[in-house]
Amino acid sequence: MKLAVISDIHSDLTSLEKAIRAIRDSGCDRILCLGDIVGYGYHYTNSLDGRDSNACIRMVREQCDDVICGNHDLHAIMKLPSNHAEIGMPPNWYDLDLGDRIRISAGRFWLYDDELEDPVDEESRDYLNHLPEMKVISDRRMNMLATHFVYPDITGSMQKSPSELDNFRDHLKLVKQHRCLVGLAGHAHLEGYAQISKKALGMNYFRKARLIRRPQLIVVPAITRGKGRNGYLVVDTEKLNFEAIPLN
Repeated sequence: MKLAVISDIHSDLTSLEKAIRAIRDSGCDRILCLGDIVGYGYHYTNSLDGRDSNACIRMVREQCDDVICGNHDLHAIMKLPSNHAEIGMPPNWYDLDLGDRIRISAGRFWLYDDELEDPVDEESRDYLNHLPEMKVISDRRMNMLATHFVYPDITGSMQKSPSELDNFRDHLKLVKQHRCLVGLAGHAHLEGYAQISKKALGMNYFRKARLIRRPQLIVVPAITRGKGRNGYLVVDTEKLNFEAIPLN
């Protein structure tokens, strides 16, 4: 199976259409979306053209075989991540004013106070509401665990990002617990991919690489235009390799 993996669209319909065309032309068998279909802020000032939240949701729904939610998708429908109590988000989080959320967050959670207005319609809300936070993608050669980000913050709702190899060990355990060889995640907006195992961490490559034969996490690039290069990932389970492919 050739699995195309897209993530972090952030309502960028222009880039999403370009990615889907390239993926279809390359003969991929299946498309996985790792979330953050919608939601964008002022840091995209130089690329605000061609953004449409509802159109992106429709395209993902029509073109992708497997989809999970990201933190911006949850925020768009004011839905808390499943682990909100464990990370300290009260159940009435979205009933609080910004001042209270800033106080409770103490810099731990994304507040989306710079989010630009692009509301989703009722049909899109219903679609986002039913997206899972995690999914196992099965193939006769291997299983792959799809999340938006890294355990315990699999939805990417917290501001802290792992940077050291030890920070990924719990996620690698999660991959193994689900009897998967590969974990797939987005959220980080890398220029290329990161491949992380128990013994090694390498990142920011747009190139082809081999899958290793022990639990590993592959973090994929973002679809959205931004400060860095954007792109998508293709995993070939027959040849046991993967490739990060740039869009621009």
